[in-house]
Amino acid sequence: MSAPSISCVLPLPPAAQPALQRPFSAREQQVVQALIAAKRVKTIAHELALSENTVKDYIKTIYRKADVHSARELMRRCQAQRAGLTDAGLGQLLQQVQQLNEAATPAEVLAQLRRAVRAWSHGRRAAAKAASSPTRTWGVR
Repeated sequence: MSAPSISCVLPLPPAAQPALQRPFSAREQQVVQALIAAKRVKTIAHELALSENTVKDYIKTIYRKADVHSARELMRRCQAQRAGLTDAGLGQLLQQVQQLNEAATPAEVLAQLRRAVRAWSHGRRAAAKAASSPTRTWGVR
């Protein structure tokens, strides 16, 4: 059984340029998919025909690029990104509401903003609930 295809491009850490993104290499993407599928390092190494140490090095690189410290954090970040639920996403929602409603009354803008925030908040709760479900975390061993 193969892991589901997951496209995940994560933002740089805050110290770097925030507008840029660092995509994973093809091999890193394979390792990310295996981590998200909760596979062990030994299994990943066997499936990708790599040594366990090479897989561990890939995992360290992935964690650094994603600015995370565990497979669970990586999974949450990918889920949030797929759902468009980053904090930057909320800022974009606010900008869109402002741009689209320059001619609207303050009450109309406020109502649309509330709807946007409610939708964003609901999405974050759903992503957090999915990420906190009882699953085993798989880190570098």
